[in-house]
Amino acid sequence: MITQRIYRKQYFSSHSILEEMVHDNIIRTSEVRLNLQYLGGVGYVLFNNLKKKGDRIITVVDLDTGERLGPNKAGELRVKSRNILNCYYRVPNSDHLDSDGWFKTGDVVKYDEDLCFYFEGRIKDIIVYQGWHVAPGILETKLKSHPAVKRAAVVGKPHPADGEHPLALVELSDGRTDVDLMEIKEFVDEDMNDIYKLRGGIVAVKKLPVTITGKVKKGLLRKMMEGRMVVSATEEVSDSFSQRA
Repeated sequence: MITQRIYRKQYFSSHSILEEMVHDNIIRTSEVRLNLQYLGGVGYVLFNNLKKKGDRIITVVDLDTGERLGPNKAGELRVKSRNILNCYYRVPNSDHLDSDGWFKTGDVVKYDEDLCFYFEGRIKDIIVYQGWHVAPGILETKLKSHPAVKRAAVVGKPHPADGEHPLALVELSDGRTDVDLMEIKEFVDEDMNDIYKLRGGIVAVKKLPVTITGKVKKGLLRKMMEGRMVVSATEEVSDSFSQRA
């Protein structure tokens, strides 16, 4: 959501899910508490709409064990609400509801000590490196902060021993033709924990495939990269990709 005022623009992030029908118990940014400390967050939980006052309406659980997580630990967002849909057409309930009736959103989030939530990606996009979960969104945010990068996507590159390595695909800013991709890789790696290093390399593309809303089509990217082993920092992948050295 974006609001504008004369002489000044205010940008607000929010989170909601279609299956919850009405956005009354998910997350929004509070105008009162919006400040630099919470930049990147999607906000706070709205009011409780369950029958019993004080019922827990939102939780974050470990991606492997399903155990509830505390602050600053990334896991799947799960919610309860009177407005949650009963079922998907011809899809077993177990696919979207856990044994306690929590709706599995498929979103990876974390929250801080002030209960401000931060969206980190979708479970289906998570990269698994040596058993560790790597959220591509963290790497993509860092990549897009580089002045030479217009758009970025990170996908998992299969690896026989480690499972997957993070592989970055970047669309360069207009007019940038003399970019050193190794410099961009080092720019990212120097600020990342070891499991977030771009071990899969970095590839420059002429244009990343996006949806009408501007989201990168990662499913299409993964299909384009299937069967390929990018062994160097960059390489030509298809007519849509341009080699940078």
